[in-house]
Amino acid sequence: MRLPVPFATVCLLAFRLSAALPPEYESLKAEAEKLYMQTCRQPRFAGYAYANVNEIYRQVALTNLPPEEQRWVKFRCADTQWRAEGVARRPLDVVKVKEARSQLEALIGDIKRVEDRDDVWAEAHASLGDLSQDMGGIMPPDEGAPHYQQAFEWLSAGHNGEPSPERMLAIVMRMTQPQGTPPHQSSYGHMPDFLPFEMLEKGIAIASTDEEKSHLHYLTAQRLVEYYGDPGQHPADDPVAIHDRIVAEFEAALPLGKTNLWWYYDALYNFVEWSKRVSLIKDKNGQWQRFEPDFVTGSQEDQSGRTDSAYFQSAYVRDQAGQIITNITKPVLKMSASPAQSGLFVMPPNRIIEYHLDWRNVKEIEMSVYALKQQDEPWPVDDRKRHKWLASIVVEGMKPTQSWKHDGNDSGDYKSHSLSFEGVLNQKSGEDLVLKPGAYLLEAKAGDISARELILITEGARF
Repeated sequence: MRLPVPFATVCLLAFRLSAALPPEYESLKAEAEKLYMQTCRQPRFAGYAYANVNEIYRQVALTNLPPEEQRWVKFRCADTQWRAEGVARRPLDVVKVKEARSQLEALIGDIKRVEDRDDVWAEAHASLGDLSQDMGGIMPPDEGAPHYQQAFEWLSAGHNGEPSPERMLAIVMRMTQPQGTPPHQSSYGHMPDFLPFEMLEKGIAIASTDEEKSHLHYLTAQRLVEYYGDPGQHPADDPVAIHDRIVAEFEAALPLGKTNLWWYYDALYNFVEWSKRVSLIKDKNGQWQRFEPDFVTGSQEDQSGRTDSAYFQSAYVRDQAGQIITNITKPVLKMSASPAQSGLFVMPPNRIIEYHLDWRNVKEIEMSVYALKQQDEPWPVDDRKRHKWLASIVVEGMKPTQSWKHDGNDSGDYKSHSLSFEGVLNQKSGEDLVLKPGAYLLEAKAGDISARELILITEGARF
């Protein structure tokens, strides 16, 4: 299947002219490079541009050029030949693509000594890396990775001037983008196992803008997540240190979310999902360590950024991230009572109430017990029917048998809380409240949300 070039290619070399070159060649090269650079600024013109650049360079008489320019012309002919096939609106000519690959490999193979490596050598490596990303059926991505790495090292060493963070980042992005898929049509964050950590770390070290650094921190976090998975599964390393490193990388990536980074929602989604999976880790000494997800960082979403970033971002991941934020920041309150019998909470007389609460983002929980009137129909046993029936009970105007409060211990960190309670304190006597035989509604309430359970006190209880 033919895979299109999804966005501007690495575009490594700036337009260059040499004063010693024949005037007709300078004119042709200027025209060709202007067209080629259009593919960086306007990817939709790539099909037209690549084919025309290829045609222009094939008019050049190589015998009139110095060796370095001959290599440049050969490179650009091979590079644009496979790129033009990748975006052409016709069946892919596999023969031409394989021919271009062989020509690029020959340009690399012509350089035998390290000191003889030149810009064309680096360009050919980058082009083969792109070919592996766009046409995995002809050249698998894992075969293209070493080529990307060679081009990356050349750029980072500054052989053609100062190191270029922008161009280095472009290589990393190409390696991490889902093969043949535009970034706004897929989840962005799967890191191939052939992406070296050194490339990401070096990119962070020389990145010149906060956006570049944030992007590389996110890619590093995802690479660590996919390499280690659960840090506790790597006892040879320090699982806690691995966990802390992943958290630090995510946290370094997220603060710029308010500037509409197109990958922000992917980072948020992957950070929270990973945090939920690795809350309990055994350290290098064999001791279990519990980690609470940093929901404060994970929920710093700029709602105003959604419109601008929507084009670039997977709708699925954006919606999932939005739902995660909603789940993190909204008040949550759940309750269960015990002991249970046949789906109901049944107790014998003279036994204290036992209940369990789970909550998040709640300052205070109001508890109440209401005595219910006897009814002719059986109490609903099915969970769904019982909860629906309980929700329909109107307690306004009813005087509770007892009421009390719990502190939610909410400090604005969006963390979950969970506690079990045995006994309800009778406010009059100061002793545990013991309920008489009958039916009771146990309600936990926090603002507009509540949780309810039905408690039956009967001599027939088996507990």
